Amino acid sequence: MKSFNMKYIVRKNPSDKKWYALGHVGDNQWIPVSDGYNHKKQAQKYAAIQVEVDVAARSEIKELN
Repeated sequence: MKSFNMKYIVRKNPSDKKWYALGHVGDNQWIPVSDGYNHKKQAQKYAAIQVEVDVAARSEIKELN
């Protein structure tokens, strides 16, 4: 089974001037995982919560195995 180690960054989209949390999907590839936010702190909060969700999901998967 492949190790799940997703990271998140926050970037501003120059087209719509909104902030997005981006998830790392491999080899320097990132995809938006959040809606656009008007403020950077909102996107950072989303990314931090998503990290907590990932940690909880990993522990649940370990319990099932």
